Formats: sequence, structure tokens, C-alpha cells
Amino acid sequence: MKYLDALGFAALASCFALACQPTAPPEGGAGGGGGAPAACPGALLSCGEVCVDARFDLENCGMCGTACAAGEVCSQGKCGVECSGGTSKCEVPASPDPGAPTTVRCVDLNVDSAHCGGCGLVCGAGNVCSAGKCGSSCVGGTTLCGNVCTNTLFDPANCGMCGNACVVGANTKVGCATGSCITACTGSFLDCNDLDSDGCEVAPVSDVKNCGGCNKPCAAIANGTVTCSNAACAVQTCNATFGNCDKLVGNGCEASLLTDSFNCAFCGNACGAGKKCAGGVCVQASFTSCLATLQGNGSTGDGLYMIDPDGEGGAAAFQVYCDMTSDGGGYTRCLEFVNTAAEDVNNNTWFDNCVDWSMASWTGTDLYVKLKDADANVVYAQKGSRNVAWIYDQITSTTGNGNQYDASNHNQLVTLANGDKLMIAGRNSNNGGCGGSMGNGYGIVIYPMNPNYYSNPKMFVFPYRQQVGGAAPRSFGNWSVNSEISYFADSFDSCNGVKPFIGSFDVYVR
Repeated sequence: MKYLDALGFAALASCFALACQPTAPPEGGAGGGGGAPAACPGALLSCGEVCVDARFDLENCGMCGTACAAGEVCSQGKCGVECSGGTSKCEVPASPDPGAPTTVRCVDLNVDSAHCGGCGLVCGAGNVCSAGKCGSSCVGGTTLCGNVCTNTLFDPANCGMCGNACVVGANTKVGCATGSCITACTGSFLDCNDLDSDGCEVAPVSDVKNCGGCNKPCAAIANGTVTCSNAACAVQTCNATFGNCDKLVGNGCEASLLTDSFNCAFCGNACGAGKKCAGGVCVQASFTSCLATLQGNGSTGDGLYMIDPDGEGGAAAFQVYCDMTSDGGGYTRCLEFVNTAAEDVNNNTWFDNCVDWSMASWTGTDLYVKLKDADANVVYAQKGSRNVAWIYDQITSTTGNGNQYDASNHNQLVTLANGDKLMIAGRNSNNGGCGGSMGNGYGIVIYPMNPNYYSNPKMFVFPYRQQVGGAAPRSFGNWSVNSEISYFADSFDSCNGVKPFIGSFDVYVR
């Protein structure tokens, strides 16, 4: 049976006052239980262990468990202060038990044999109430069904004939029109499968498969789950790290809270100019270099930045420290060599970044070196320029690995702005001894204007141990683990005694 909509049902039911019978809740209603009758006769409703007429029952008005408030009556399945549909208020026993107190209920004085034509007017034995009068037979086109005169054209308990009760399904109301049962869904419920057995089985206000109407499913959404709310599809939840920031359903949870610069970490959290969202945190936008960041107005001063030398879509961006103030700014730090009272560096790759980055497409020939004490005070800072491409084994010298200990063998020394000379031994230089230790693995030496081998360096930057041909400590005079940076403004003789300096030495490229 296809259930009528509310307007259709109302039109057919308007010709009889008592035809509409609300259904019980789908789960059996309040009070339902294992002791409920298998079926109730006519249009009576099964509530708990009893059959009730939900049109007039004060404790089950319209549906099981819906009790009317004090002073109200139940008429046509609705609580109110007055009776409707041609019924009248009468004092009736509250229960069939002898001596039970009375209560006010709505009764039909036209057919009620206990209240025939008026409250308390009882028809005698063998008589029935028809058209408000007691008699031996029904009148006015009504038929005696059981002990009640009823019009089988309109009585849902006796529709078309006595005992032919219209079936009440889940979430439905029934009526009888011209001897035929009519049924309508209650509230907003719908019958979408055309089965009588489950009544009006769909709640279109919340059913994701029938949202707002039969066969109107909510489509799956990106990065989240969908729900039906108030008969409209809506985003229910978003997967972790995604958000429905535009409040639209069709594109689901469209915003990545890890990468969306307008919704970084949460909706509406926009990163400012020159910044982007990375891992849910607003960071400096990934320019190709520190210099590009500075020139692109992305600088916020010295500090950490993300750079992406090959741009979007290539290798991943990475974090670097940018000096945005020294010598016009835009320098990228390729080395931070820290010296403490302990042994700090014991590897032969510590200068690789400076070689790699000094040859990169995103850097030029500018160099900048900076010495800072343990309190980060700058003690020495000079600019220079490399004049050739660096490779690991030939940085400031193109001689073989066995001859890079002496500045006189370095034909590519970098002249700094103050005239000092910067010497850097290659990664696989392999000398030993006092002077030879200046050419064993990567090593940085800064000389005054006229270098003189081991006798007059201003600054050393070396790992404590040799890195090629063994791991013995270097052979400089008075050499110890706190000497990995040694510095003396007027130069020193490294074979007679180095000058330990606690702090850090940085190299920058631009």
C-alpha cells in the first residue's frame, strides 16, 4: 500500500470525525514489553500488556506512554482542555475495577451505551445506542458491530464490514473512507519501500539514504563523513588534519589544516604575508634562498626559514638559518661549528654543506665568516668572495691531498674584506705532524695578509682528531678538546701553542 501524504489523508478523512488513529512508536512504544498482546482488535493500540483506544486514553493519548496533564482530556489522540470531533466530556470510571475513582474523558454520546445521549445515561440490557438514543437496533445507516452502532463506511475498526480493522503500521495513522482503509504517515515519516509490514519506515530528517525525501541519498564526501540533519545533507565529521572551512557539503572537508595557508591548524587561521602553512604551523614561505626571501619581503630578521631552491613540485623545502642583517643580508648559513670544553666534532663531513651550497644554482660567490663567543657576541666577522667552484677535495687548493697543509700550496685562497686570507683544506687531505695537521681532512685556517705556514695563523677550526689515516689527536702545541676553535687576533704559532676559543664559527654563502 502506498501511504497518503498528510494533505491527501486529511481530505479523505474530513468526512468522518473519528477516523484517524495514531500509531504506536516503532519500537513498541513506552510501556511495551514481552507481555504485550500479539494483536489488538479493531483500531485499539497495544501498550504494554493492554489494548487501549489511543483516541481517548489519558495515559496513552495518540501513542503509548503519552499522558495528558492534569485538567486535560484526550480527544482524537491529542491532549487538550476540550473534547473535539463531536465528543463530550463525561465522568467515567478510571478503571474497570469496582469502586474505582472517576475521571473526565471524552466520549461519543451518539454510540456509547454507557453515555447514550448524555453522560451517565445507560442503555438497558438488549438495547444499543444509536444516534444518541437507546433502542433495539441501529439507525441512520449504522451497523451493529459487537455492541456498538457504527458507520462501516467511516469506522477504521469496522471498515466496510464489522471486524475489518484498518492496520496501523509504524509511524502511521489510519482511517476509513467509503468503506475502504486509508493510511497516512505521521509527522515527517515516509513510506519509501511500499511495504505495509514496516509502515512509514523512513525518517527523512535524519536518514542519509533518504535525506529530505525517498531515494535522495547523501553522497560520500572527501576527507570526512556525511550525515542528514533537518532533512539536509551535512558534514558530520572531518578526518584528522582536515576541515570543512567553507561550510559547503559538496566538496566535503576541503581544507588541509597542515598545508592550507588560509586555514592553518584550524579553520580561519590565515598565515600572514610572506608565510605559508607547513605541518599546521605558519612559517616563512619557501623562497628559493635566503636572499630571495629578503628580496621578496619575506624576511622577519635573522632566524630560521624554509627555502625551496628548485621551487614547488621538486625536492622538498628545507629549513636553514638566514642572516638578514650582515652586509645587506640574505646569507644562508652552511656551517655552525661549535666549540665547548668537550670534544664536539668527530666526522669528516662537517663542511660538505658549504661545498654543496657554494656550487648551487641559488647561491652566488659571496662568503661571510663570523666568530662568536659563548654569549653570542661577534668577535670576528668578514666578507669574502670565492673565485672558482669548490669541490670536496679542492676548495682553496688544487694540489694533491698530500700537499694541502701549507698555505703556499693554496692557489685559491679567499681574500677577506680586511685583507686576511681564508684557507680550507680538502676533505681527503692526509698529512700529519704539527704543521701537517693543518692538512688532514677538512680544516679552516684564517691568516693575516701574508700567511706563513704554521707560524702565524689567527684562527683554527678543526675537529680534535685527525680524520684521514687514523683518529689520533692532532699534533699542534698544547692541543686539547677545547681547542677545536683557536683564535688570537695577533696570530699565534700553532706548533708552540694554540689559543682555545669557546664559542662558534659560522660560514655563510650568498
